[in-house]
Amino acid sequence: MFAELATYPMPPRLTRATSAPRRRHYAGPIDLRNSAFPAFLRIAEELTRGPTELNADQLADSARWLLDRHARQLRAPCVRARMHVIAVLHALRAESNWALPPESAALVQRLLSYHDGPEHVIPTSLPVLGRLDDAILLDAIWLRIRDDVHEYIDFRRLRRIEAELRGVMPSHLPYTRGLAGVIRGRVQAAGGVSPQRSGPLHQEHDRRTPLPGALIAREGAARIAPGAGRGSVHLPTRERVGRRVAADT
Repeated sequence: MFAELATYPMPPRLTRATSAPRRRHYAGPIDLRNSAFPAFLRIAEELTRGPTELNADQLADSARWLLDRHARQLRAPCVRARMHVIAVLHALRAESNWALPPESAALVQRLLSYHDGPEHVIPTSLPVLGRLDDAILLDAIWLRIRDDVHEYIDFRRLRRIEAELRGVMPSHLPYTRGLAGVIRGRVQAAGGVSPQRSGPLHQEHDRRTPLPGALIAREGAARIAPGAGRGSVHLPTRERVGRRVAADT
């Protein structure tokens, strides 16, 4: 469905500690010896479940690495991609029909508390570097929440398609995480394919992706075309849907 965040790598210095730090402590114009840095490190340790090797020297060196490559951009691409993920996490947390496992919910809540809080190691408005600290924290938990994020975006996509086919608002559908799983199973059983995880995080889904939500439209608005190839779906209401299979983020 989406490209992995590895497509937008973070500065390599963040994962390569040295035995003899150079004691740099400026990220652009920001002195990292500020009051927010110890709290940031504590949160990083909570999210990684143990001591973190991250230090001010690594963060300062990473800031220089980003400034050297993206000085003319408002925000570094690796940070921008991760902010798209955090926007999805905000929507996921507010979604009444989607429940995260308790452990994942706790991780997401801790990350978003920092993201939404008033105190940051690097000011959020700082060009290129703003939200780098948030991006680092997201990476600390990404492998543990990745599947939940992918499934949630798929859930939103299926609900939106089904709502458009029925001519109602998505919020008016009794659509839950469990029902989305049932639909996915029906698609696979009917010879469909799983939604693709390709392209940038904020990009539209591949338009060749089948429309699983249409398979349960009680009005008969969609059916698998007789004799069609694997994954083909015939939609009499394709015009009304606008042929859009987009991520609702």
